[in-house]
Amino acid sequence: MTTKVKKHLDYLKLLTSTHVKQRRELIKTISNEQLSVLTEAIFNVLKGVCSLSNVNKNRLCKNKSSLRKLVDPKLSRKFKKTILKQIQNLIPELLRPVIRYFSRDGKGSDNGSTREIHKIDGNLREEIAKSE
Repeated sequence: MTTKVKKHLDYLKLLTSTHVKQRRELIKTISNEQLSVLTEAIFNVLKGVCSLSNVNKNRLCKNKSSLRKLVDPKLSRKFKKTILKQIQNLIPELLRPVIRYFSRDGKGSDNGSTREIHKIDGNLREEIAKSE
């Protein structure tokens, strides 16, 4: 995932820095690869690879079912876009830790830790189901 995220890091930064109307338009025109990177980034935040503050955790807790659906690899692109439109105000809170994680030293480390970045694939479906 690190090469994909690095390739689309500017897009993720753009999503975090834009206003609501612009973010809505970016979500409408999101490509398959950008959607894949975005869902993998959110998945890694949910798995705890990129650390969140307690305040952000509490805010995201209210939408945990939507976030889990968003990272489910079985769901269609159209459905994921619908979920993204619903939670578009949370996108900056979700992506800032990921951007920080990949911007620190360019290698993808957070505070010197060597946590592994997870990629969503068929093997992780069971982990997602267990976390629900």
